[in-house]
Parts: sequence; structure tokens; C-alpha cells
Amino acid sequence: MSEDISRRVEGLRALIDRLIAAGSFGDPATVATPVETHISIIVLGADEAWKFKKPVDLGFLDFSTLARREAACIREVELNRRLLPEYYLGVRHVGGTLEAPRMDAAPVIEVCVHMRRFPADAELPHALAEDHVRPAMIRRLGEELARFQAGCEIVMSTEAEAMALARHCEDNFAVLAQAPLSLRQHGDLAYVAAATRAHLARHRGLLDARGRTARVRRGHGDLHAGNMLLLDGRVRVFDCIEFNETLRTGDVLNELAFALMDFSARGAAGLAAELLDAWLEHGGDHAGLPLLPLFIAYRALVRAKVAALDGGTDTEARLATYLALARQALTPRDGVLILTHGLSGSGKSTLAATLVGTCGAVRVRTDIERRRLLQAQAPELLGSDAAYTPDWTARTYARVAAACRDVIAAGRPAIADATFLGRAERRRFIELGRRLGVAVRILDCQAPEATLRARIEARSQAGGDASEADLRVLSQQQLSREPLGPEEQALAVTVDTRAPPEVTELAKALGLSLLTPRR
Repeated sequence: MSEDISRRVEGLRALIDRLIAAGSFGDPATVATPVETHISIIVLGADEAWKFKKPVDLGFLDFSTLARREAACIREVELNRRLLPEYYLGVRHVGGTLEAPRMDAAPVIEVCVHMRRFPADAELPHALAEDHVRPAMIRRLGEELARFQAGCEIVMSTEAEAMALARHCEDNFAVLAQAPLSLRQHGDLAYVAAATRAHLARHRGLLDARGRTARVRRGHGDLHAGNMLLLDGRVRVFDCIEFNETLRTGDVLNELAFALMDFSARGAAGLAAELLDAWLEHGGDHAGLPLLPLFIAYRALVRAKVAALDGGTDTEARLATYLALARQALTPRDGVLILTHGLSGSGKSTLAATLVGTCGAVRVRTDIERRRLLQAQAPELLGSDAAYTPDWTARTYARVAAACRDVIAAGRPAIADATFLGRAERRRFIELGRRLGVAVRILDCQAPEATLRARIEARSQAGGDASEADLRVLSQQQLSREPLGPEEQALAVTVDTRAPPEVTELAKALGLSLLTPRR
């Protein structure tokens, strides 16, 4: 930091000290010692906070003038109100003189972001460490992120996305090659570099196409657990990048991959799987999944590079964690395609859902994909019998098959969540698994008719479920279903869903591996 910048930052510290002493942030006794980052000074009052931008120019951001700092404060409030409006109260100005500053006075000499103060234990890393975060909370976050990204500004890429990502990856490799790595970590880095280059070459067309098809957007820019809070049982996102549009712009799946990687690094791989599954269910971006291993490895290597540059007592452990995660993401795995099978109300979706956070599986539900197709192509048919013609059913199963193919390409178990009561549909998916070279299993869900009827009626009364099957549909299914043949029986794991097995037993029977928490 230059002498001039150091002097200006010290002047900001002195200004803040005078404001504290003058009671501008409440009783001085209730104001904590200001917290500093590389670019900010944050004053924490009893219930509120004030965030000042340091007068620095770091190249990727420029807060060197009052006008620039004011513009950045306005932008920070504007962007973060998209996700956490009740905590971003507005922009406050400091007036008067450096010797006698006053809030909301003229002439303006400084500016800050005014916020509500977060509860002390609300930061998500703390909540994760204390095991306070439930899968339902993360699934809601996945839905909200999918909606948020869908509303973000689209950036039609003027540069090849693959080329840009390749440059960033090579920069990571160059920095880490100079880091104090162990022999094993050098091996991990060499493996990741080679696998990354292979993935980039294989998926160059897909990367570039996403830059032309509305998948590159101006989103959050820094989507990791450290920028999330657990507030009133809901995971909320804050601290969007406001100072650099380039850093805030990228592929929506790449942005999500940052959170997936970070959750896994914090020992919450199961929650990362729930986040991905919910995000896909609500956004439908299965076509990008072949890129997910590349994106997760890239995000892990960025964190590893930061650890190497920062130094510190925990550098070695951080490097080991992130290099191992990058290698894990890019290591091919044996695939599994699971077909659910059973009448409506047999518990297929409920049982399949248990395999998401336990085994990292991704569910693709005909109920969801049929609705997505209709919303895009024939919204007038939603909720009608016309949505269940053989033609629409065939289209739905074709979409599910394509999505499962993309899930398997991402190295994850795929669950085709459907009734699969017809032999033709089952045969089509069994052949798909064989073409992809993965194991196929049938999760055969059974329950007595009284149980089926009770579940369907309860589901109808509760509302909110994607399934539209009622008792009339159940009766039709009972008449038209085609039982599993001998070859299919050999692939089946039959479960009485009134008392299903423990999830680890079910996973073993289906040939699935359990996720291992990282602690």
C-alpha cells in the first residue's frame, strides 16, 4: 500500500473514531471495535452496522475518490436488496469537517452503507459447525437461488467462455506450482491440471454455447457459506460483489458450484447435494451438468490459490482440503441409474429423496419435468387430462432420460423418479443405462391399496406436491400396469414403504456409495 493510500485509510479510521465518540452510532459503550477487511471498515452498533469503503485502488476495484465510494455504496445496497432487503437499510452520508464530523450533514465528506446488524451466531459457517442447518433449509435456498438467477441480467458473451475459463485455470496452476506443496499435493495438482485441460477440450462447445444461450448472467459473484446467514430458520445470502461487474458475471452453474464446493469443504457434502438437487428441480438446467466437475474443481483451485497467497498457520491444511476436493471432482466414478417403480402413493419420491443427501444422487421427476414442458410449450394444458396423453407422456420420459444422461455425465447417481408402470418405458431406460455403461437398478416400491389411498388423499389435502395423481388415476394405473418381468426382477430392490429399510442399507442394496462428511 502506497504512503498516500495509507495516510487516507488512517484518516478514515480517525474519522470513524470521532463519529463513535460523538455518539453517531449510538452510545459509544455499545459500539464494538471496528472490524477491518482489505477494502472496508465496519462499525458494529447494538442493533445496526455501518460499512465504510476504504479509499483504495486495487486494480479490480477503485474506491479512491468520494464519488466512487458513494457509487459503490449505492450499488451495494441496490444489489443486496435483491436477496436480503430487510437488512440493507440504505446509504448514509457524513458531513461537517474531519475534526467534527456529523451523520447526515453537509457538505458531504464521507459515505457508508447502513445495515441492520446480523445476530452474532447467524453466520452460516457457525450454523454448519453446530449442525443447525437442516436439508429443508438448503432445499429452499436452492429454489430461491434458481429464481434469483433467472431474474438476473443476461450477458451475451462476446468472448469464448471456454477460452476465458482456461486462462483463469492456468493462472491458478501457475500460482500453486510455486506454493509449498507436499509431494502428494504436487501429485494432486498435476492430476487436476491434466484433467481440467481434458475437460475444457471435451466441453469447449458446451461452455461457449452457454455463453450464447442466457446461462451467463450478472449474479451474486461470491456465493459461498461465508456470505450466507441462518435467519429465522431460513438461509439467506448477502454481500454480493458490487465493485466489479466482471467478477459478478459468469455461468449460473459455475456460481452455484462455488457454494457446492464450499459446503463440501466444510464437511456438509450432503447439504451440497440437497442444494444441487433443489436448484435443478426448480431451474431445470440439467444440460449444464457435464460441466459441474470442471466448475467445482475450478472453484476449489481458486480457494487453494488464495490460501497459498495469504499464508498463515492453516495454509497447509487449506491447500490439502481444496486440492483433494478438486481431484475428487475430476475423478471419474462408476455411474448408477435408478428407476423408481410403483403406483401413485407408493412412496417412490419420498424414498428416492432420502438418497439425495446420503449418496449425492440427483432426482429427475416426471411430475416436475412434465409441468416444465407444459409451461414452456402448452401452458393451457396444465392440470388437465390432455397433459397425460401418450404424446405428452413420451415427451416427458424423453426429457427425463436426457436429464439423467446429463446427471451421469456429471459423475452423480441419477434417479428417474416416475411410476414406470409400462414395460416400454422401463426397457428404454434400461437400454439407456447400458449405452452409458452404468449399472441400472429398479427401486420397486410396494404398499397395500389402503395405504396408497390414504397417502393420495392426505397429499391432496395438504397441497403443494408436484404430483397431480388422484384416486381416479390410481384406479387407472392398477388396470394398466405391466408387472416386472424376470430380467427386470433381477435388477429390482423391492421395498415395503410402510417400514422402509434404513437409508444406508437401501443405498448398499442399490449399489450406491455414501457421502463421507469432511471434518
